[in-house]
Amino acid sequence: MSKKKFLCEQLILILLLCLTIIGIELSHEARQDSLTYWLIMDFIFWIASLLTTLLHAKEQKHPVKPILIEQTLHWFAVLVAIMAVLIILEENQFDLTRSGLAILLILGLGTFLDGIRIGLNFKLIGVFLGVAAVVKTNTPESYIAIVAILAIMIVVTTSFSYKNRSKRIL
Repeated sequence: MSKKKFLCEQLILILLLCLTIIGIELSHEARQDSLTYWLIMDFIFWIASLLTTLLHAKEQKHPVKPILIEQTLHWFAVLVAIMAVLIILEENQFDLTRSGLAILLILGLGTFLDGIRIGLNFKLIGVFLGVAAVVKTNTPESYIAIVAILAIMIVVTTSFSYKNRSKRIL
């Protein structure tokens, strides 16, 4: 992997981690707005995963159209699951806090599963989203510090693993 591609992937990783931390804090402060935020994040994750996959496809000379279709279907399915949570919320079966946590877990699973195809960074972001949901529920006073430390650890880990990256991408 070229240094330029690695830096692009790291930038995407850092951006997604920062946006996730903002979303978690938004969920804590203004829960109704956080549901809209997580819907938008599905689109952002789709774009980020598409960009990452296209970086690898260009290097390996894979056709773009199948990648675009696969990524779009994957993130549309995640969106449908998020919409299902919002429908359940509308029917008063969930409260706002549980809905936000469920959406965070859905995004985490979707990101992790996408990471199986496209690489370590997305697997780690998926795990980060799931762990962040659990941390938020179990340590409400200090969750933001714990989540921020975890994000820093992920960036450091991926930076150290730069030379040992697997070629398994598509």
